[in-house]
Amino acid sequence: MKKLILFFCLICFSSLTGKSQSPKATLNNYLQLMLGKKYEVKFKFHTKSKNQFKNEKNWKEDGFGIQVKANKINIYGHSERAHHNAVYYILEKLFACQYLTADQVLISSLNPEDSKDNTINKIKAQQTAILLNIQQNGLKDMLIEQIPAFEYREVFYGECRRADYAKWHQLTHADSGNFENHKGWGLWVHTLHRLVPPEKYFESHPEYFAERNGIRLKDQICMSSQEALKIAVKSLREEMSFKPFAKYWSVSQMDNYNYCECTSCSKIDKEEKSHAGSILRFVNQIADSFPDKIISTLAYQYSRNAPVITKPRSNVNIMLCTIESDRSKPIAGTDFETDLSNWSKVSQNILVWDYVINFSHLVMPFPNWQVLGPNLQLFKKYGVNMMFEQGYNSPSGDMEPLRAFLISKLLWNPDYSVDSLTKLFCDAYYGDASSNVISYINQQTNALNESKRSLSLYEPPISFANGYLSYEMLNRYEKNIYEAFKKTQNNKEIQQRLLMINQGIYYATLEVMKFPQSGDNWIFTLKNKRNRENPESHSPFYFADDFKPTYSEILNEFTKNTNLYGPKILHEMRLSPDEFYKRTTQYWKQAITKHFAVSAPVLYLTKPDANYRDGSMIIDSLSWQKNQSINNGIRGVNDYQYSWMGWWGRDAHIILDLGEATIVREVKTHFLENNEAWILGPASIEVMPYEFDNKLSRTYPYAISENLQKGLKLPVGIHELKAEFQVPIQTRYLKIKINKLGKIPAWRGVNGDAWMFIDEIEVY
Repeated sequence: MKKLILFFCLICFSSLTGKSQSPKATLNNYLQLMLGKKYEVKFKFHTKSKNQFKNEKNWKEDGFGIQVKANKINIYGHSERAHHNAVYYILEKLFACQYLTADQVLISSLNPEDSKDNTINKIKAQQTAILLNIQQNGLKDMLIEQIPAFEYREVFYGECRRADYAKWHQLTHADSGNFENHKGWGLWVHTLHRLVPPEKYFESHPEYFAERNGIRLKDQICMSSQEALKIAVKSLREEMSFKPFAKYWSVSQMDNYNYCECTSCSKIDKEEKSHAGSILRFVNQIADSFPDKIISTLAYQYSRNAPVITKPRSNVNIMLCTIESDRSKPIAGTDFETDLSNWSKVSQNILVWDYVINFSHLVMPFPNWQVLGPNLQLFKKYGVNMMFEQGYNSPSGDMEPLRAFLISKLLWNPDYSVDSLTKLFCDAYYGDASSNVISYINQQTNALNESKRSLSLYEPPISFANGYLSYEMLNRYEKNIYEAFKKTQNNKEIQQRLLMINQGIYYATLEVMKFPQSGDNWIFTLKNKRNRENPESHSPFYFADDFKPTYSEILNEFTKNTNLYGPKILHEMRLSPDEFYKRTTQYWKQAITKHFAVSAPVLYLTKPDANYRDGSMIIDSLSWQKNQSINNGIRGVNDYQYSWMGWWGRDAHIILDLGEATIVREVKTHFLENNEAWILGPASIEVMPYEFDNKLSRTYPYAISENLQKGLKLPVGIHELKAEFQVPIQTRYLKIKINKLGKIPAWRGVNGDAWMFIDEIEVY
């Protein structure tokens, strides 16, 4: 059984009420539990006096009124959902009960034998005073009216989909963790291929699909095609027959940038000064066919800004997405606010799809705390009536319990104090460790602000190795959590929660350790060896003991704890802890490579682009460059921002100085494929010996190798390309030319030059 805390029973709410229990039974059960008696409780769908509550006409499905008079509680609302909302409001605001997580509901109690634990004395004292006063004097007379800030409130975190979390926190609950299942919705985003399937129509009617770079592609629908429109209407009508009671139906672009460039679509978008123009005209026509439904469409990435001519029909919902926004500071004053303002002028039916997690690194510390309240306040200011806050749909991610709690509360009222809510949660959830956890949050936020770096949804931890994820800061975070761990040595449950926080610190450490740019602190160092014969003799914290561990020790600790406590996935689409362990171990085994050209001076005949790796530090491309990462003996990973030298639309042409005449058999390198970022493999590699004595008439042996995969649509990944001499040569200087692919292949749907990214050039 769970341990009882003084004045709080740690119970699962659903076990007490059951999902089928009425609001009245729910409230009476709690009053009996807390006070040992029932109050007279009545639930009504209409008030007798029109002036009793000033804003009753705006209650809709969720708003409610509460009248407490002479120990009688009258609850008013226009739906049973509103009645339930009022019940939870009474329990939380009048009796200070809290639903912290699906496993921990804190219910007030006057029984002094509930527990002897003294970790939450302050909360205990507050609860005691409240309950004793109510028991002795009854509830004071009051009139309460509540209307949520947003009509639709969904927090897409796994925690919010467990037990009765969504009910208690007054969320618009989806009954399943399935991303496609949302309350009231028949279809949910990126639906046009479902309505006009390319596998069914593309071969016979390519004109139904987007024209890009002069050819038709399956990636998007041609929004000016009337035949595609007819098919979409027919398909949607069939979909609606399976869910006749669903109100919202998404007709929205696919998740890529390949919008149609045909003459008709381009003309519309030019007139509208937005790619949303052709989309909205298409969607409006569909909405006309279904006047009793709401047709939703995305204003997302290339279609985010509002068109200047066409306005959404009254039954069209605009789903406006914040995916590009910087999470280090509030949205106010940015170009997103401009788009929000423009859409709000033409539509009163806007859903903002907001993002609150790093999707590529779910467990990585993500200090976006300072934007949660201000952003929701801004959305409310512009009349947004629906909010979808996307975290991750299973228990996972950085400090998920606190994030789910904060966002759920703020969706009801964005003016709540984030600091006060954070303290309330941490005091109750982390007990004596509360101050350390709050300090940890503030440390991250302050370090991020001092670095003046943006915080986006996909950046790797290495992006912040000189800021809030530096060696110094990670060390400081872990020492803070370790202090909290020692404070709570008699509470294993809280210690487990602290270990979950520390998982983010270890994950960031492991990721940053993969990059030489992060400095010597990270490279395979080990000192003050611990007692390997008795691993239980030390805590699970490394930096806290001034012990610099090997990467394998941190990896082992991280993997052990993830398998015990979670999270079960580290990336939005994939990557279990065991897969992460395997991938990281394999990387470290092959990361260091020894070859003849390690640290050899490099002469760039074509300078790499300044945005990547050492490109910005090469001032004079006619001078020999030393300590270049292109031959530092450390191979890179998939993150192109930090592991690679980049050439855009140009060949990579270099000379290596091996220092002395050396027998060379082969030269190999690695290239990156990531066509979404316009990064494609080179056409070929050429290698030859070189001399600086003007012997131009001499014929040199060449080693040439074609890239047999050039121009193909390959998954994101690293590939090898090598050139072998038929007969080994002897030379001091090697001239290497890696030939560009050139134009991006037509299948990619864009007209431009491809990027070529090269990693370690190895000579054997």
